[in-house]
Amino acid sequence: MRFLRRFIMLAAALVLVLCIALLLNITAPNPTGRRYSSEMPLTTGEGNAGQIGGDGERILAHDLRLPNNNLPDQRQCICGFSSGVPGGCNLCLAHSPQVGNYRIPDFVGAGYIAEAKNVRRLLVTHDRDFQQIGEMAAAAREAGLAFWLYVRADTVLDPAYFALMDGLRGGIVYYFAVPDYLDPVDQLAQVGLLSALVLIALMILWDLIARKVTAAPVRVPTSPPKRDRAPDPLRKADDAGDFAQRARDRTRRQIDIDESRHGKH
Repeated sequence: MRFLRRFIMLAAALVLVLCIALLLNITAPNPTGRRYSSEMPLTTGEGNAGQIGGDGERILAHDLRLPNNNLPDQRQCICGFSSGVPGGCNLCLAHSPQVGNYRIPDFVGAGYIAEAKNVRRLLVTHDRDFQQIGEMAAAAREAGLAFWLYVRADTVLDPAYFALMDGLRGGIVYYFAVPDYLDPVDQLAQVGLLSALVLIALMILWDLIARKVTAAPVRVPTSPPKRDRAPDPLRKADDAGDFAQRARDRTRRQIDIDESRHGKH
């Protein structure tokens, strides 16, 4: 029974640690380590397109712990096969014949590039975005780089974007939190955390009760004191009869002795 309690306690503790890690939002398999953004960016109606897009890049820079690659001292570019480094770039990170001139990914990390798209929709009809993502994906594939595309939690994506990323390391991450967004993993982790705490409390209570029961002295029932048995009336009568018989026998013997003495005289 003690082994069972310890096993349940250990399992509950492991669930507790796992749920805490999930709620800390640090376990996702993308370069940020997060399932959703650390902040909620500007959304439609809270600024113009440039401000909304820039706010997404600001948040992603913080979460990736990287400088924005659009800054003048960064500008590592995806280039075509034309000779030399384009004027707007400091160096060419990768090349692809699909790139007309150059593209500047929002972020360049160790072995990957990343792009932030804080928009409601990414459709094929949005030619500029689709062409930009397509050229970056092609160059990343040829250079052996991972390509991460971060979009809103509710962004509507054309299936063609998934086709662009097919077979490429990295992927599309529904990342930027929006109003009323509820992360399903967070919800499950909250339930698991509460359940683990309740189970641990019950196991502690069970253990305390078991210890108390084990430590309590065993009460041995005491037998009542032995009482003298009441005298048996029949036995008492037998004893009196025996005594009287012995007295008569002694009296006869004494008479016989006395008679024998008188006879001699």
